[in-house]
Amino acid sequence: MSSFTQAALPPDESTGKSGAVLRLCDVSIRVGRRLVFPHLTWEIERGHQWAVVGPNGSGKSALLAAINGRLPTVGGRVWYHSEDGARVTPYPAPETIPRRAIVDVSDAEQEGLMASASAYYQARWHSSEADRALTVRDLLSPQRLFGVSPFQVVGLEDVPVGHEQAREQAVSMLGIGEFLDRKLLHLSNGERRKVMLARGVAMCPRILILDDPFAGLDARYREHLGEVIEELMASGMSVIAATTRLDEVPRAATHLLVVRDGTVVRSGEKGAVLAECPVADTPPLPPPRKGGRLPPGRPSVDRGDVREDSPGALVQMEHVCVRYGERDVLRDVSWTVRPGEHWALLGANGAGKSTLLSILSADNPQAYANCVTVLGWTPNGGMNVREMRRRIGWVSPEMQLHYRTSRSCLDVVCSGYFGSVGLFQQPTPEQRCAADERLSRLGMHEVAERPFDGVSDGARRMVLLARALVAHPRLLILDEPCQGVDGRHRRLVLESVDRAAETECLAVVFVTHHHDELPSCITNTLRLDDGRVVD
Repeated sequence: MSSFTQAALPPDESTGKSGAVLRLCDVSIRVGRRLVFPHLTWEIERGHQWAVVGPNGSGKSALLAAINGRLPTVGGRVWYHSEDGARVTPYPAPETIPRRAIVDVSDAEQEGLMASASAYYQARWHSSEADRALTVRDLLSPQRLFGVSPFQVVGLEDVPVGHEQAREQAVSMLGIGEFLDRKLLHLSNGERRKVMLARGVAMCPRILILDDPFAGLDARYREHLGEVIEELMASGMSVIAATTRLDEVPRAATHLLVVRDGTVVRSGEKGAVLAECPVADTPPLPPPRKGGRLPPGRPSVDRGDVREDSPGALVQMEHVCVRYGERDVLRDVSWTVRPGEHWALLGANGAGKSTLLSILSADNPQAYANCVTVLGWTPNGGMNVREMRRRIGWVSPEMQLHYRTSRSCLDVVCSGYFGSVGLFQQPTPEQRCAADERLSRLGMHEVAERPFDGVSDGARRMVLLARALVAHPRLLILDEPCQGVDGRHRRLVLESVDRAAETECLAVVFVTHHHDELPSCITNTLRLDDGRVVD
């Protein structure tokens, strides 16, 4: 791997304590009406590389957002290293943070980007939207990175010296050169995360914040990204990486901050913290049990077009092909899902998994140009596509990005009765009670009345899982349901999927890049590589 050179790092300034790049002194962080991390003092010195570890809802993202000025602090002082010297502010906001001091690579940043790139969930698959969408090359241009006009002749001090070299190095290091000219909308979840990482590195920050950087990435790329993070740390850039998993703490991290319930429970050098707190995240997942088909002789349940004891297929795809421009995304894919089967859908980032699922759900218009049958629906059949979608429970990173609402988490679960991204019909009292029970089974009862956009990313994922299960779907599609979820909740996810597979007369399609996250009910595997079925 080539060595990374950080562009135009400013020299250290005298700040009263040599070498510090960020200092929080006796601050508390406001999240809505709550104060978290009361009277926190935390200092990041040059050469120290920090990892923040804690379960869902522990406050990791809130802490990182406060550092970057996206959440207010109360009391105390925040000091940032600046090219112009130390800057102290009691209430940090984006405009008060020194130029290029901090860049945040997080789901919040990705949500903001996708909100401007696509107005609705299915936009990714619609060519009329993609025609005017940003390409990756556009996103990494100086105009987008630093907010300057291509005709600008003043104010160019906002563009760091050597930014072109840094951008080229970021593209090379993160391996995204092959899709520079692809539309941002057409990227898979994993590919988009790679682009966001490259964007953060190309902005040449003093402090790079990585919130759950390994989420959504395949095993090979996780190993590669670990090497990239080591190289960035060695370049003199200060990196703060937050994760729910101890096994995803970067090897080159020198210090750990362990958080829980909005407080710091351990802080210091990595080795010392691990010696004191070896299971700081959560208990490990239980060992997988042997999976199998539904037992013979199970009473049939009439669920509409197909009975559980029927030999008919729930999903039938024959020679499916999908193309965007000159690029073949799916090539001659045939797949049958029968009652009682539970499938693992596997493959590297960009293999075609999300596109295949978009054909299955008829979100992708190219479903109408292929031979597809899903729960009795065909492109030219009589069943309404909306009725078919109501029989599918669905969780995916894209849905979470586009499910932007301040309504309660309980309302989000209730929207699963209607198959809508948003609640536009009034659920019955019985439905609300059942939705609350679903949340309780997943250990999420305490968030029922909290705004969906006010809970952690991991909690949102659990709420969307409850939404997927609440209407007793015929087909349960879980696209990386454990992404960003801590160990305790991963256990609950897998147990809930196994319980649903055993008791609710449905078929499961489960996508993951972590084989230890596969539920034990899985009976079949479909593996894609470059749009083709290879296993």
